[in-house]
Amino acid sequence: ATSSIPALCARLKGPLAPRHPRQLDIPEISIKDYEFVETYSLEGYEGPIMYNSEEVSAVVWITISEVAQRMRETPDDFTPWFLHEAYTLGWLNS
Repeated sequence: ATSSIPALCARLKGPLAPRHPRQLDIPEISIKDYEFVETYSLEGYEGPIMYNSEEVSAVVWITISEVAQRMRETPDDFTPWFLHEAYTLGWLNS
């Protein structure tokens, strides 16, 4: 069954941290990125995920602790932006 938008919004948790500026400078690969970021968690949803396949290589449903474990084990599987946000949120600090 497909969930309605209000039902999804009710399960949306966040933002997980206040909106914050992110500055990511990686000169060796010509990245200079400045933006404001908010991160949310969606718990209990198991439906389809719509995403831009030109920008996203894979999408999976996993817990934050599983994300942290994967990031520690294979950090090269994640974008610099995602790693930066994970550190900002404290997912990898323990």
